Amino acid sequence: MSIPHGPSSFWKNVGSALSKVAETFTKPLAAVSSAITERLALRFRRKPKLHVHFHPTTGLWCLASQGGKKIMQVGFVADFTHDDPTQTIILVDAFPDGTRSELRLFDYITIPPEELVRLRHHLWRMVTPVVGEEGKNWKGRIVLVDQWKRKYKSKEFEFMWVGGKGTAAPPASSPSSTPP
Repeated sequence: MSIPHGPSSFWKNVGSALSKVAETFTKPLAAVSSAITERLALRFRRKPKLHVHFHPTTGLWCLASQGGKKIMQVGFVADFTHDDPTQTIILVDAFPDGTRSELRLFDYITIPPEELVRLRHHLWRMVTPVVGEEGKNWKGRIVLVDQWKRKYKSKEFEFMWVGGKGTAAPPASSPSSTPP
């Protein structure tokens, strides 16, 4: 005995309907899995090496106060580049090692692949606690944070004291004692 078959267009319509139902159920799963895959790829991607070149004599620091609390102000001009040929790094925060920012950066620093980004103005940061000694130059590293919260430490650099009360010697790399 043979099994009767319906017209071939009937089975095409049934297959098409089943395909649409399967697509409806798997589309949300595909969106979630692709988002997870992108995040995991970012998480396990090699962190680029960030290069920071401070301009001589532009590293300055002083004290400020807010409600009686001392705040360290650190300013510098620098050039930035990195070694990843595919991704752009956006710096969203910067602060001396051992401190934390009181305010995030207002103007993010975008560093495209294979480009040198030059700051045209001082980047001033307000941080706590104060890690420098009032009246003296402070030597330390700046921690830079990118859009994915990855941290990069700069090379050590000497920041010249520009506050009142004490007088400090110019940085060792500085040819003159006057700030720019």
